[in-house]
Amino acid sequence: KMTYHKKRDFNSLRLQNYIDVLPKTNKFKKLREDSYLTNCPCHDDNNPSLAISQGHSRVIFKCFAGCSQQELLNYFSNELRQL
Repeated sequence: KMTYHKKRDFNSLRLQNYIDVLPKTNKFKKLREDSYLTNCPCHDDNNPSLAISQGHSRVIFKCFAGCSQQELLNYFSNELRQL
């Protein structure tokens, strides 16, 4: 028997949804309105390297330590599905 799950519309999520699924131990530095630098959940990050911002139509994120977009997408997809 197969179980079907409703596909999550990630485009409807806002920056706060993404921040809420990051580890509670993360530190945040506000870069500008709706933009933060924080610890990357995809590697052992003692020096915050993840930039996360609210774009016009979606949330944008980049790890400056070199984690791939796919690694970050996998992390957020897994965590956000639980909302």
